[in-house]
Amino acid sequence: MIDAFTTSFTTTSPSTYDNGGASAAANAAKAGLRSGRGGLLESEARMILNVKPTATEAEVLEAHKRLIEMNDPSKGGSKYLQQKVSNACDVLLVDRGGSSSSSAGAGASGKQ
Repeated sequence: MIDAFTTSFTTTSPSTYDNGGASAAANAAKAGLRSGRGGLLESEARMILNVKPTATEAEVLEAHKRLIEMNDPSKGGSKYLQQKVSNACDVLLVDRGGSSSSSAGAGASGKQ
């Protein structure tokens, strides 16, 4: 077991580790894996907001508003989850050229 790991590690090209993994990010971009705000992929953002790939901007904003309100810290919710929800909304709206959820979210829920 150790021999296999050692062999694999020592035969890996040193260039694999150059630039802090920037080449891996570039390869992911070439493969069509877009990463948006907070490092979220579009597919992850859709899972967080529970919206379909065909969701309209209005549906994304409605999901954002609902989840922000559900996770209101004054009601026992999580500011961390609110941030994840806002990041997910930003990823989906920026991909479409829409508005940012940070402005939409503050107006929709009154809290951010």
